[in-house]
Amino acid sequence: MIYLCKKLIHHSLLVINHWSLVIIMKRSTIYLFIALHIEVALIFAGLTLLLFTYLRGEPGSIPIMTNILPASLISFSLGYLAGEYLPWAKLPPWARFWLGLGVFYAIFVISSLLGFYVMGLIYGNLSDDYWRLFYVFFLFTSILILLIGCVLGTALSRLRKF
Repeated sequence: MIYLCKKLIHHSLLVINHWSLVIIMKRSTIYLFIALHIEVALIFAGLTLLLFTYLRGEPGSIPIMTNILPASLISFSLGYLAGEYLPWAKLPPWARFWLGLGVFYAIFVISSLLGFYVMGLIYGNLSDDYWRLFYVFFLFTSILILLIGCVLGTALSRLRKF
């Protein structure tokens, strides 16, 4: 299990692809990026699952996957800003936990809403099925996002060096 976690962290750092950027980034930003990688993978898996179970893979249901790119770009942009500019070092550990959890969940809410909004702009007027799918997606993934946020908050509260 520890080996898999180390591989995930190593892969997440390789995705950033610039070691000089990793050295410049604060440790809280790196932890946020790792959590955001997991979030985007879960969103992709969740939307794929909902696409084939709820909408039964109909040709009109493919536009639901187009919101992943704008949502992930928004997530990583907000994650970078939160990791770099929030005063993580000045906060006590319990406040870092709750701030990490709140920031991570807020990033998820903002990026998923804007991702679905961009999908609506691209494809015009969306039917009620898409918005029902959004509510189902939001309900089921919120639980997993909160769990990832708790792990992130715990990691941020244990940081000694920023």
